[in-house]
Amino acid sequence: MEYDIFFSYAHADRDAALPVITALKARNLRVFHDETEITDGDSIVRRIVEGLGRARMLVAWYSATYPTRRACQWELTSALIAARHEFPDGRTVERRILALNPEAGIGHLHPADILAKKYVDARGIPAEQLAGRAAALLDGLAGSFGEIRTLGRLHWYGGNPRAGSSRFVGRFPDMWWIDEKLSKNRIALINGESVGLVQVQGMGGIGKTLLAEEYARRFRAAYPGGIFWLNAARGQDLGTQRQGFAGNLGIAVAGLGPHEVEGALKEKLAELDSYLWIVDDLPPDAGTADLNAWSAPTANGATLVTSRGTGPGGAGFVHRLGLLSDTEAHELLTTRRLPVTDVEKAAAREILALLGNHALAVDVAGAAVAMLGYQAFRDRLRDPAKDATELAAKLAAKLAGDLPTGHAQQIAATLLDSIDRLDAAGLRFLHLAALLAPAPIPLSLAAGVFARLPDGDDGLAEATLALSEATREALAEHIPGNGEDGGDAASVHVLVSRTLRFHKGEPPPAIRDAAVAG
Repeated sequence: MEYDIFFSYAHADRDAALPVITALKARNLRVFHDETEITDGDSIVRRIVEGLGRARMLVAWYSATYPTRRACQWELTSALIAARHEFPDGRTVERRILALNPEAGIGHLHPADILAKKYVDARGIPAEQLAGRAAALLDGLAGSFGEIRTLGRLHWYGGNPRAGSSRFVGRFPDMWWIDEKLSKNRIALINGESVGLVQVQGMGGIGKTLLAEEYARRFRAAYPGGIFWLNAARGQDLGTQRQGFAGNLGIAVAGLGPHEVEGALKEKLAELDSYLWIVDDLPPDAGTADLNAWSAPTANGATLVTSRGTGPGGAGFVHRLGLLSDTEAHELLTTRRLPVTDVEKAAAREILALLGNHALAVDVAGAAVAMLGYQAFRDRLRDPAKDATELAAKLAAKLAGDLPTGHAQQIAATLLDSIDRLDAAGLRFLHLAALLAPAPIPLSLAAGVFARLPDGDDGLAEATLALSEATREALAEHIPGNGEDGGDAASVHVLVSRTLRFHKGEPPPAIRDAAVAG
């Protein structure tokens, strides 16, 4: 069946959206809408293919809840990509996508560069009038979303082609920022140039891998050539993965040497439509030459890199992935078990504060509270003698397939991998941070402590180098001074300090003495 309108809305907004749907149908318009809420990736894809792919237009009841629902985001993203593909200058997007905004503000509208300029204020407007606005846009609008851009099967090569995590929360602005930068690659191809490289950087366990995977799935329509997933962690061989891709693409690799495989793969990739080349977990100490070696071999491939370090920061576009917001972290923590009483709600807030809204830590904590309860797990986190996050990871592991990525299940192991690569000065800096409050540490304070150490010489130089080392591993964040209120400072996540305390012991007495003396 063909549809005039695909009506996209969050299940929680059903009562508000249903009058508009009824008014549209009263105009003899064929409207697709689903009464059930779907979070499973495969089910979302089927709904997009079967419903959106056969519709000429998408109408979204874009409430504040709408962008928090995974299915809604997938539907809107697919429609926008298809509409943008019809005419790259975007002139038909405003006819094929209509956002009905029932909120007073527009801060929840993403992508803002499109929707914040073209939306209908639905507050207090009769359903009949809203239906009329949508119906007017259909006049002369030919072709369905599926005819404009294939919305069907995802071609995934390498890695683990999971269906994503049903608990993925937030990150919608991050994904649209990534797509905006990678889409420059598609535009540049017209001019014979390519700049399609984005680096997503951040501390271990913050959600970089899952973000890359979720981006690939939601924006799949932009990459009909396929998704190519490479694991760039230490010990992983690029040549072996290239050979695997060659075999996947039907290239006869028997008897070919590494350079011949590379050449044949490059020729085959050049024949494809646009594709996405994901390089996951590039080592923090990788340089520009390493990045170039791992990047997409042809101009029609956009490259998305994840790394814990700041590495070759001048290449492509760099996106520093931040922590989950309070709302996102709360949603992730409470997905498996909702806090009911005021005591449970208070315990949930304290758990998030103790974990600093760190994505992996919050996710495994959610598994722990599902089994232990909020107060019991909160009390374990308070215990200075045991690392409760390890228990949480073990409980999460007992739930088959519960953690969304193949990375280390233990939070400590994830962070220690970075901590263990620090030099003596970098480790000293983290020990100092663990002694102090979680508030930003002025670089001048660290310099004074370093200068008072028995082997101290140039405290400022050593503190600056130590901060650079910790920043390179994404264990600290450099906060530049504004020249008025003070100098540079550094912020170390509470979970890094917690991991250091439990697994590297107390700070050396000399650092404690130097800090107290200051």
